[in-house]
Amino acid sequence: MRTTTTTTTTKDGQITTRTKYKRKRSEKEMSLPSLDFVSHDGTCDVFWNTRYSELIRYKEEFGDCKVYTKSVLGEWVSNMRSGRAKGARCVTERRIELLDDIGFLWSGLK
Repeated sequence: MRTTTTTTTTKDGQITTRTKYKRKRSEKEMSLPSLDFVSHDGTCDVFWNTRYSELIRYKEEFGDCKVYTKSVLGEWVSNMRSGRAKGARCVTERRIELLDDIGFLWSGLK
């Protein structure tokens, strides 16, 4: 969280201090849908749908879903795998179906 403090003197000689707090926005909040945003899973979850679109493009370019884990997309892929294994709410049946349809590897790289 960032803060900005401003000190001023009023007309009658009193000193006042104001502090403004600004919360740092997350990557998800900063990701606004572009004009070509597609909701693959039927939700407004920009982060998930954007990463899924990136995974589709990755597969089109490289022929598989074996994404290098030290990338934003690779981190997301890893989170999908571990989320499904843990039964996380973010990995819905619809999302599992979508990932299965493009040949997603749930067991990781082999």
